[in-house]
Amino acid sequence: MIRPAIKMFCVVRLRRFCHFVVNLRYFDLFIMIVICASSIALAAEDPVHEDVHEDSPRNKILNGFDFVFTGVFTVEMVLKVSVLRVITNVKTKTRFWSHNNIETA
Repeated sequence: MIRPAIKMFCVVRLRRFCHFVVNLRYFDLFIMIVICASSIALAAEDPVHEDVHEDSPRNKILNGFDFVFTGVFTVEMVLKVSVLRVITNVKTKTRFWSHNNIETA
């Protein structure tokens, strides 16, 4: 069984790493590029003729990119939730909602 002190040490180290990653300026730049690419991919889809062209290679490729974008956005949310402490202990005195935490809602 893992002792609580070792477990807490691992959690603190993980949170510090997440804090380092989230505060990189390249992280925000990467997320902005992914948002733009996701918007372009969404605009390039052809939903009107999706029934007729079910095997359209363009829509298949864009559907694959949608899964990649969803994965990137999920990782971003998990990193930011762990750093910004949206999930907190009831006994802590930290505020639950701040201007940064509204983004995750």
